[in-house]
This record gives sequence, C-alpha cells and structure tokens, in this order.
Amino acid sequence: MTEVVAIASRDRIRAQDTAAEFGIPKAYASYEALLADPEIDAIYNPLPNHLHAPLTIKALDAGKHVLCEKPIALNAEEAQQIEAAQKRSDKLVAEAFMVRFHPQWQRAREIHAADASAMFEPSIHFSRIISLIPTTSATRPRLVVAASMMSAAMRSQPHASSSAQILNE
Repeated sequence: MTEVVAIASRDRIRAQDTAAEFGIPKAYASYEALLADPEIDAIYNPLPNHLHAPLTIKALDAGKHVLCEKPIALNAEEAQQIEAAQKRSDKLVAEAFMVRFHPQWQRAREIHAADASAMFEPSIHFSRIISLIPTTSATRPRLVVAASMMSAAMRSQPHASSSAQILNE
C-alpha cells in the first residue's frame, strides 16, 4: 500500500501547515532533509521545470524511486544524467505522463494488439470562437479571436512516434 508519509518545502511553516491540513506525519524544511530520511522509499517531484532533473538525480542518488512531473528533463544532457543516476541507483524513475495509462490508450493498445496491421488516417478538427468587440477609439468593431481550439481524433493507430511508442509498450 502507498501512503504519503512526508512533505518538504523550502518554507518550513508552509510544509508544517500543509502536513497538518492533510494529516501527513512528517514535514521538512528542505528537500535534502526529506531525501535523507531512510523511511521514505519514493518521492513525487512537482517542482518548477528547471528543478526536475537536479532533484530527480539527488533522489535517485539517495536511493529513492522517483515520479517526476513533465518535462523530466530540459535537454538531452539532463536526460542522460537522469539515466546514469537511475542505473547507479537501480531505482525506478518515471515521468508523470498520464496519457500512457489513460483508458483511451489502454483501449488503443487492445485494438493495435488485435490487428497491428490496421492503418487508419488521423482526423484533425479545428474550431474557433470569434467575437466582435466594439472599440472606443474607432467607429467600427475590431475582430478579436476570443478562443481557439484544436482537437485531434485518432481512429486507431496514430502516426506520431511518441503515440506509436505508447501503443507498442
């Protein structure tokens, strides 16, 4: 069973308040203190993007499994450093990329496994919401794009390499 046993923040009061609010037994005023706790098996890394790789590497080196928000690395060098740390530690590291485990991808894998030779074209649909907003400085209304949406509907096996990788896992 998985349970949250500690929380860390650079702000001790914030960590303590959050721990009290959610019934978390331990609160740390630094990430290093949390990583030094031998009772912690794994960490979740939700820090700002530029801190993902450094904390993930420190956690792996401290013998912790890591679930890191995306992007796990900002460049290839950081990704290689994370890979090296994972190999040194022999701990699990994963990017929190929920699409891989989403039910629609589970179903896509089932379809792909049943007929891997089936190839379908992707269907992409675009829509826009346009609104006319009158201006005070001109006598005619200005056309303003209020919102724009793009939705992509895949009928089966997508052609994007990351999607194809997910299907083949």
